[in-house]
Amino acid sequence: MEEFGKASTPQLMLDIIFEAFRIRDEKLNALAAEICARLGELPCERLLLEALKRKKQPAHCARLLNALKPIANHLDVSDRMVLTPLIFNKNEKIRQAAADLATAWGGMGGQCQFQVPSDFEGGGELVRHDLCPPRQRPVRVDGT
Repeated sequence: MEEFGKASTPQLMLDIIFEAFRIRDEKLNALAAEICARLGELPCERLLLEALKRKKQPAHCARLLNALKPIANHLDVSDRMVLTPLIFNKNEKIRQAAADLATAWGGMGGQCQFQVPSDFEGGGELVRHDLCPPRQRPVRVDGT
């Protein structure tokens, strides 16, 4: 119990929220995500850093990324760039959650929508669809 005595109340609240994301319980996850959304900027960086930890189960990582969507506007450019490895992750759930998050804040540097190709197995290139008139074709993230 002594370890909790040193933490501030907001830090303890965040600890409880992050423990809630470990559990596969839709109601509890939705409640934790709502609290994160109400806290705004406070949990953003930690949500992203927790999602980046390699020891996380893919479903846990996806839940953390999904919780970031409503508050993605609080991420700065460096936080957004940290998301890149997750967009190219080998696990489909993580890739999709990361692509959805990138789409939620308007892409990695402009207004665009990310879609993960159905045959993508990680390590390749991701197609970027600009929110432009439909006559323009998609371009690859690498600019080709």
